Amino acid sequence: MEKLYYLAIALAVTMSSASAVTYFDIPGACYIFQDDKVISKGVCLISGSNGYGLIHRDLSFNGKTYSLFEDGNSRNGLYKLNDHIAQSYRRNARFLSVIKMSDSTNKDLICYKSKTINICYRGFHDLEF
Repeated sequence: MEKLYYLAIALAVTMSSASAVTYFDIPGACYIFQDDKVISKGVCLISGSNGYGLIHRDLSFNGKTYSLFEDGNSRNGLYKLNDHIAQSYRRNARFLSVIKMSDSTNKDLICYKSKTINICYRGFHDLEF
């Protein structure tokens, strides 16, 4: 019985650490698009958390904060931008053209588009120098 107790504790610790939430702040590049044209670009702070199938990002850019949310647990994916339903897509980092999600790499821009905002970002740690 004592072995079962220790096994249960070990399993609980392993399960909780395997799906733990991580938090971070990194510098990045942000782009705001309108009608497929860049209207603003520059350095931004990307703050976020990952865990339990959920992704949350806050992009601090040009004096505003853009809140991004992704629920990887839902069947078709649920995306929100500032609490509004949004679409997620990718852009080529060099030419800024829209690309298929299946063709994207970790060096491409991650984008969210709602009815009023179209923003893309990439962390500087993804850049090659």
